Amino acid sequence: LDRPELTAERFIANPYRPGERLYRTGDRMRYRSDGQLEYLGRNDDQVKIRGFRIETGEIDAMLATLDGVDAALTVVHSDSTRGARLVSYVASSDGGADTGTWMRALRDRLPEYMIPASIQLLAGLPLSANGKIDRAALPELEPHPVVHIDPETATERALAEVWKNVLGLPAVSATASFFELGGHSLLAARLVAGVQRDMGVGLPLAEIFRRQTIREQAALIDDQGDRPLDSFKTSSDLSASGLLALAEGDGTAPLILIHPVGGDAHCYAELAAKLDYPGSIHGVQAVDDGPDDIKSMAADYLSRLKPLVRSNVWRLLGWSMGGSVAFEMARQLQEQGERVEQLILLDSFHPDLVVERKGDRIDDASVLAAMAAEMGMHYAPVSGRVGQDEAGLVRDFMRAGIAQGRLDAGIGGEEIARRLRICRRNSHALRHYRPEPYDGELFLVRAEENTHPATDLGWERTASVVRVNNVGGNHGSMLRQPHVDELAAALSRRLRSGARSTSSVHETKGEVQEHGH
Repeated sequence: LDRPELTAERFIANPYRPGERLYRTGDRMRYRSDGQLEYLGRNDDQVKIRGFRIETGEIDAMLATLDGVDAALTVVHSDSTRGARLVSYVASSDGGADTGTWMRALRDRLPEYMIPASIQLLAGLPLSANGKIDRAALPELEPHPVVHIDPETATERALAEVWKNVLGLPAVSATASFFELGGHSLLAARLVAGVQRDMGVGLPLAEIFRRQTIREQAALIDDQGDRPLDSFKTSSDLSASGLLALAEGDGTAPLILIHPVGGDAHCYAELAAKLDYPGSIHGVQAVDDGPDDIKSMAADYLSRLKPLVRSNVWRLLGWSMGGSVAFEMARQLQEQGERVEQLILLDSFHPDLVVERKGDRIDDASVLAAMAAEMGMHYAPVSGRVGQDEAGLVRDFMRAGIAQGRLDAGIGGEEIARRLRICRRNSHALRHYRPEPYDGELFLVRAEENTHPATDLGWERTASVVRVNNVGGNHGSMLRQPHVDELAAALSRRLRSGARSTSSVHETKGEVQEHGH
């Protein structure tokens, strides 16, 4: 009463009947195909974890679709060691219910930031006297994992020590999933670094996603014996060349993934793990003293890669700015008479369109925002610091990244400043690159939520044939769950089929379309 601001908040305009109002109850509903309303939960179930706003009801609804789940409730638990995390309580009358199976199903269907840290199995959710879920009566968390298998071999025991350091756990089971113990993509990168440092072994990053237990990873390492594959040579020869081993393979020509504007190829790890590709997969990383223009960058990367690509058959892929670098590499290879079998760009704009959309002015705030998007984090600079204080921007970026779990709490400002310098240099190089014609086929995978009217994102200007395939997600999320499965499937089909020599195509959800001249 007599609080017009609260009245306006609760009694909103009726979009269907002008002049009337609706009361905002906070309930989330939807109409089913039979005309009935379905209750989806409360809007006030929204929580914020690591900077991401999450509707816990969406997690509960996804759990409810799984076999053996009678009801589910996801809440936030916090403690001093692991911080805030999601925990799902699941009621099940199925005596053979397996929380691991449910967790794997969630990982296939939800983004990483929505995956609960654990699932607690209950006979039933506690209810209050009026029949609503009594959150206060939820039981204390059970220790995880329930079943503990001691590491047995020397390799397993050495891996277990690295796992414990990375995950901050006193003990780990040889058969527990890294991700079910609280691991995520950032910690996976730390695990690879720890294995290399402590064991002298270069474990490809994508293998953490493919082989999620200590037992599986140890078997992979032991199987190499005294005959390490190229993709395992990361400790000295590959990393020193700015190359990142993402996946092992046979003698098939390797797939080369070019870094985006931030200079880091770790963003491809989950995609590499899901690709159906027999050859090894390598990422190209930017180095501190690297070239400051795209043509020189492409030439430098080709010189690094020549010892690796012994077959002289090139398969190149680049996301975002990496697409322009991959394009220039393909163009130079063609001039040298080498065979470019695949040139794949992921949601990459032609440099002319980049300038048209964003201009040629670059400031540190926008550069850091681009870095954040590649890392899957949200970042907005504090008002008043834009273009003024690099140190302040770096501090803000670090706070946001650590809070969202995308940066290691031990990372220093110097490392972020180093990445900022690389990103700034690459942004400048992209805006000043003017591609020359390429007499070959370019396969462009475009994010469905990219609304730019140029279907080929401008590449018809310089490529003789452009084939376009749309996949779900936006520019950043297309490389993460739940969209990365669709992307990997589209790329796997393309890699199996090889490049075509037809003249003109666009592809939308499986329907091929073409451009050419």
